[in-house]
Amino acid sequence: MTDFAKNCLAVHNELRAKHGASPLKLNDKLTAHAQKWADHLASTGSFEHSQGSGYGENIAMQWSSGGADVPARSFVQQWYSEVEKYDFGDKSGNYQPSAGHFSQLVWKGSKELGVGVAKDGKGMSVAVCNYNPAGNMQGDFGSNVQAEN
Repeated sequence: MTDFAKNCLAVHNELRAKHGASPLKLNDKLTAHAQKWADHLASTGSFEHSQGSGYGENIAMQWSSGGADVPARSFVQQWYSEVEKYDFGDKSGNYQPSAGHFSQLVWKGSKELGVGVAKDGKGMSVAVCNYNPAGNMQGDFGSNVQAEN
């Protein structure tokens, strides 16, 4: 397990705890999938979700000067910052697109995490996290995304 993956997991679990979600565990199969996709995104310069895996997925790109490593916390905080856009008063259970990274991150039903990170050699880093079971399931938001304790 890489230091990036350990740190990414720790930040996920720290933030999930604030919302009453149990800790995630790293899964080797999910990590291999996330790493393969991160490598693809970094090598092609594309920015899109993988298709057909059945996993939940968060992706992010960040840039640094001089090829410095972007800390895992920076990527996870980027996703978590969408908490400000999440309407906890919405009882419809519907997906909120402007907060989809946040809701996947704290989704109570997700139990396993896969982490991948890659660089393009020009200062761009991409992080991919896969979640199993997938979150952001229509109609299930009320029971899976809780306000901060």
